[in-house]
Order: sequence, then structure tokens, then C-alpha cells
Amino acid sequence: MTEKFHNPITMSFELLERYKLLLQRNLELQGLEPDDVGEILRSIQVDRGVFFSLNRRYQVGDTSFRQFCVDRGLEPRIPDALPHFFWR
Repeated sequence: MTEKFHNPITMSFELLERYKLLLQRNLELQGLEPDDVGEILRSIQVDRGVFFSLNRRYQVGDTSFRQFCVDRGLEPRIPDALPHFFWR
């Protein structure tokens, strides 16, 4: 038998790590501070131990994402570094 068994748990962690590397490179190219990049990368977690979600549902705030970043002293260029997302 020449087919290799693919463990879905291992594959999900490998996919997550590849995604994090790609995201890290893109955020760094946008000029974000290393601390902000690290915080974003630490916030990405595996969901239920097997799958991870890029589209978690969060409570909608009363301010824009840009204002959210400013209010919390985060890098103000974060919204510009994520242009494909819809920010109010």
C-alpha cells in the first residue's frame, strides 16, 4: 500500500501554523509593530481541539474597528493591514 495515512488532527495544526506564518508575513509587510503582530498571532486558536475557525462570531461593538484599536492603544494601521475584511 503506497498511500500515506493523513491524520486530520495533525493536518489541522499544520494548516494553522502555515496560516499563521502567512498572516505574520503580511502584517509585517504592512509595517505593524512586532508586539501587535505577536498579539494577533496569539489570538488565533484551535477550536475544539481539531478544527480552527477564521470566522468566529463576536459581539458587534458600538464603534468602528479603527476606533476600537485607537481606544485600546493598538497599532492604528491594523485596519489598513486587513483590507479584505469589512470594518464599520
